[in-house]
Amino acid sequence: MSYKEKDKEDIEIEMRAFEDTEPEIIKCEIEIGVESDNKSGSLSPSNEKQEDEYGEKYYKEYKWGVPKWENHNARIADYLYNKYHPVKVLDVGCGTGVLISQLRDRGIDAWGFDNSQYAINNVKKEHKAWFFKADMRDYKFSHKNHWDMILMIEIMEHISLEEAKEIIKKACAITNRIIFSSDPEFPDDRCPSHQFGLSIEEWDKIFEGNEFCRGDKIGCICPWAYEYKRGIK
Repeated sequence: MSYKEKDKEDIEIEMRAFEDTEPEIIKCEIEIGVESDNKSGSLSPSNEKQEDEYGEKYYKEYKWGVPKWENHNARIADYLYNKYHPVKVLDVGCGTGVLISQLRDRGIDAWGFDNSQYAINNVKKEHKAWFFKADMRDYKFSHKNHWDMILMIEIMEHISLEEAKEIIKKACAITNRIIFSSDPEFPDDRCPSHQFGLSIEEWDKIFEGNEFCRGDKIGCICPWAYEYKRGIK
């Protein structure tokens, strides 16, 4: 078995392919390492609230079939592909998976997960095997797999700051590069689910605590999107 085949096998063991029925999805989450106090498969109250918040209404403009969103993600995929040449990418909070599918169309071994069942149900059909449902606060960022790049785009402001710090710490342990953005505006009337907002400089300190430093600005994502890479300036 080649290195590439073995690597793919390891990923598939850790991240089971998407299943259509809810009981199978919950079983899949436990197998890939999502911790849960309730092994019956029911969602916690906080997760149930997020399920309601991030449904059809939320993703109305952020899914396949919306040309503006498809074109936006195509530009991001082109930039990441041409600038960094990643082989293996993980998108944390991937939504409806438009960016992941754009990356896969460019030959990148890209995977994604999201807590929204609606989002996962609406990923590109031919790419469903590379998506799974999980909450980033519970997901175990396994050391079995090292990612060339982890994407964290506009997700951290939807959870608490302490939870965000813990997730970043785990992610930094299994990659050398994170593409990161988090809306600094808070409170934000456009998106009441935001729980906090930090400046770029404040995020710098959090990443520096994990021996990462800020690199390239990635304006094709948004004005506050940056690369963070292993190393201290």
